[in-house]
Amino acid sequence: MGKAKSEKAHRPSGVHESPYGAVGTLDESRTLAEFGKTRRPWLAPLLLFVIGLVGFSLFAWNRLASQSTDPHFAYLAEAFLAGEMEIQREPPHGNDWATVTEFELQSGQTVAGVWYNESENKFVTLAGEMLLLDAQERRGARRTQHTFVSFPPGPSFLMMPFVAAFDGPVTHVVQEGENLTSIAEQYANVSVQDLRSWNEGLTSRVRPGDELTVRTLDFNDVWFTIFFGTLNLPLLYLLLRRISKGGRTGRSASDNIWLVMMMGFGSVYLFCTVLGQVWFTALIVGITFTLLYLIASVDGKHPILAGVFLALAFSTRTTLLFTAFVYPAFVLFPGGKLRRDGWGKAIGKVLLFGIGPLLMGSLLLYFNHLRFEKFSEFGHRYLAYGQLTRIRDYGLFNYHFLAKNLSAMFTLMPRIQPDEPYVLFSKHGMSIFLTTPAWIYLFKARKREYREDAFWYRLCWAAVLIVAIPHLLYQNTGYEQFGYRFSLDYTPYLVLLLALGRTPFTRWFKFWVVVGFIVNAFGAVTFKRGELYDKLYNEWFFDPD
Repeated sequence: MGKAKSEKAHRPSGVHESPYGAVGTLDESRTLAEFGKTRRPWLAPLLLFVIGLVGFSLFAWNRLASQSTDPHFAYLAEAFLAGEMEIQREPPHGNDWATVTEFELQSGQTVAGVWYNESENKFVTLAGEMLLLDAQERRGARRTQHTFVSFPPGPSFLMMPFVAAFDGPVTHVVQEGENLTSIAEQYANVSVQDLRSWNEGLTSRVRPGDELTVRTLDFNDVWFTIFFGTLNLPLLYLLLRRISKGGRTGRSASDNIWLVMMMGFGSVYLFCTVLGQVWFTALIVGITFTLLYLIASVDGKHPILAGVFLALAFSTRTTLLFTAFVYPAFVLFPGGKLRRDGWGKAIGKVLLFGIGPLLMGSLLLYFNHLRFEKFSEFGHRYLAYGQLTRIRDYGLFNYHFLAKNLSAMFTLMPRIQPDEPYVLFSKHGMSIFLTTPAWIYLFKARKREYREDAFWYRLCWAAVLIVAIPHLLYQNTGYEQFGYRFSLDYTPYLVLLLALGRTPFTRWFKFWVVVGFIVNAFGAVTFKRGELYDKLYNEWFFDPD
């Protein structure tokens, strides 16, 4: 008893008595519900949800009225509803669709793949075999293009009920003066080729009174992204509140709200939330499942939920699979030290946790194989018909890309010039310390006096580094972007590190959060918005001498 009192007496001010127990997290006898038994526990999360919904909607503004320009996930949701894997209509443009060409040769042989060098008749099959398909062999061959969405399909599964409910076949009665082109233009994501495929025997000419089947697909992915972006704010607050009550951060409710607002409005999170578009939707939904995964992992008591949320996370953003060690770490290292007993129960939890990721991983691998004949091929090699030189020469991940990605993440800055517009931004983004200056406080963390604190801190840094490394070796900087968007995959862990650092949130910290808001508000207003975008953003990466 005396020893316990002594330890409590020497605990630093502002650190509450920890309810952490056998697994190095929360006592096993406590439930998630007990953490809500405070006075009006719902008020702060509700207010954050309202603030997020109103704020993001205002920044989105005219984008709310229609689907984004890159609704790839809606296309894939439609394909899934039809029981197919390739998209069911002509893509609206050629940006970031995985396309495979299939030839049925005169010999009867069928080959599928992409051109390695069409001028030299070099064709690479899905199996990786190099073929020479000369003009004579291709003459009379039946050629088919298969277009796929190569991004992980998680958001498409979430969209399926809405696409099923609000999109689908409608009957269009041809009016005087209409033709196939004018009819197609009246509907989102409909081409003349689509009209012909949906209406058997349709000729180029239509007459007034003719009835055509049109399959609409105008599900609004902007609202979809804003919903998840809004939901993430109360989820982050609940996570921060739980670890505050657990004694791991000593943060007040006010501190936690500052951290939530910093992520939501003072980082690249803001411009990504208000755009819709396949790349940004995936990042925002990925954060949702990361936060749910962390909430379920904190006490080590919810292995199945933790596994399900991790599975949903990496079905949205593949790199989030690398955070799979977080839940087992809590179970196997109670108090930051390898457990000495209770191994049977601990191993049982880890096995239960692994069910969801194992099933999801198996499904995704099989999904890859069905489309591209390889379990490890998810389709990015076939972007732009497989003609991206950097991917063909170096692959998707290579040391070759490291220097450029490090610059995009840490040192890329806007160009200052004497003439209008005076400041010019690169479409490759800018340093994370320009978009979120408060990240500098990651390096001002106080020394951790307790093993549990050090364990949490090292765990979060490990997650950041393990997820960041693939991005730094990736063939793309994140282009096009206002700031380094790939950092969102580990932003929840960076926020936790700020909370765990125990550095007081002084006026200077809050000042830098506000500066981050101003910077990112500018980005949310100008990025990909008509004339402002054309005037202020440029293709350059390094400023020329």
